[in-house]
Amino acid sequence: MSDYLICRLLSDKGLVVPSSIGYGDTEVRSFALLFPNEVALIKESIDSFGEEINLNIAPIITTIVNARNVHEADYLAEIKFQQVLDCQNAEVTLGEVLLFKSGFIKNIDTGKTSTRLKGNSIGRYPMFQVMDRFIPKINRTQYLFAVNESELKLAIQRSYHWLRRSRNEVDPHLKCLFLWFSIECLAKVGEEDITGKIMQAFGFPLGRIGLYISTEKIKSLKNHFEYDSIRKKTENQLTQIRELRNKTVHEGFRSWDIPIDTLKGYINILSIAAPRVQNFAMVGLENNIETLMDMWDYVPVIFEVIVNVNDFHGNVLYMLQNHLPLQENYIIFKQI
Repeated sequence: MSDYLICRLLSDKGLVVPSSIGYGDTEVRSFALLFPNEVALIKESIDSFGEEINLNIAPIITTIVNARNVHEADYLAEIKFQQVLDCQNAEVTLGEVLLFKSGFIKNIDTGKTSTRLKGNSIGRYPMFQVMDRFIPKINRTQYLFAVNESELKLAIQRSYHWLRRSRNEVDPHLKCLFLWFSIECLAKVGEEDITGKIMQAFGFPLGRIGLYISTEKIKSLKNHFEYDSIRKKTENQLTQIRELRNKTVHEGFRSWDIPIDTLKGYINILSIAAPRVQNFAMVGLENNIETLMDMWDYVPVIFEVIVNVNDFHGNVLYMLQNHLPLQENYIIFKQI
């Protein structure tokens, strides 16, 4: 763990400060008070993000955090900055209260300075479609737009919307919520339990599924030395995620009200769950089911068709047990 000094630019259309103002362990001061080497770092960062700002009047906001690396320090600092801006917004009624992306980070222990630069998307690459025939097969997206309007079709489209929003979101709290919304679009039917439906989509043979699939397949799915422990742990975490969703909606929970490592664990689980719940729904739609209630009534049949024992053991249980880290979008820090 090291101490980091983080500096970010604030909007030049907001509060212009002639001297330093302290807000707890966070400080807002004039850009003119920066050292020449810090000015150069800020300008490099501005060019990277393509931000337009008048440095003659723009203020900066700074704080010191203790973190494991620059990425964690950057996140912890932004939490502090946003808290200050939330409160400052009530006073700056005519100005713009906005945190710019440009800035730099200094490791106080080593003296190394890192310029905050526009990040690249790790894990987002072009995907080229290969034609293996003269008349291509219709894909699921085409089918979704071609099929008649129905409750299930609309729910799937809404689910896809929130999944895409989650993949483009860098704030882990919002990413977690968007993933949950994506699942909730398909799994919320009346007051029925969403957690149980997610567990079925993972491949756990719970509920009425046992009445419709073979005893041999159920035994095969459960024939894993950590089946029970993973099932209990996953159910508990899904319950915690649902509580986080409710606390955010009803009590106004903010990103910094929950530890970042906890959020990342939730994101990993939901990133596995959302596409699998969507797959269940799409199979239902492809078989002429039109309502969410009917889709979940037929889940035992869908489960028998699409849940594979090898996939369940080799992929789902492994990922749920090990909390495999997801590829995310990062801000790049150029060390000086």
